[in-house]
Amino acid sequence: MSKGRELKTLLGTCKWCHQQRIVKAPWDTPQKELDEIASLECACPSACIAYERRTAYANACNHINKVCSSSRAKSKSVEMLVRWNLIELLAVMIAGLTSRVDAPIRGASIDLDSNNSLIIKRSPKGKIKVKWTYKDDEESNF
Repeated sequence: MSKGRELKTLLGTCKWCHQQRIVKAPWDTPQKELDEIASLECACPSACIAYERRTAYANACNHINKVCSSSRAKSKSVEMLVRWNLIELLAVMIAGLTSRVDAPIRGASIDLDSNNSLIIKRSPKGKIKVKWTYKDDEESNF
């Protein structure tokens, strides 16, 4: 085993409760990564909430992919395939907006093609707004 991959007992600090934890990592791991590992392993309430949100986001994305993939498989027309791709993209963006605890995302936008863009924003009150913009005509809000 090379020296860089040997696991050593090191200290990391939880980014939520600032409690130090013993973590196992390669000896040359930067302190920032050690702190991230400690935060993932910590049992403080904020770390638990962050873990739940991360796993909820991953589970949501997996479910979205499963539903959209099976629907795409049943679709015969190209238009329906494109629609399911857009629905999957929108659902993943919304899951991302709602799951961040450490650095909340306020908005995201994607240019779908030269004429269409999709914008999702979170209001200060936590409400999610979706705006689909068509460049060849007026904006449409949903």
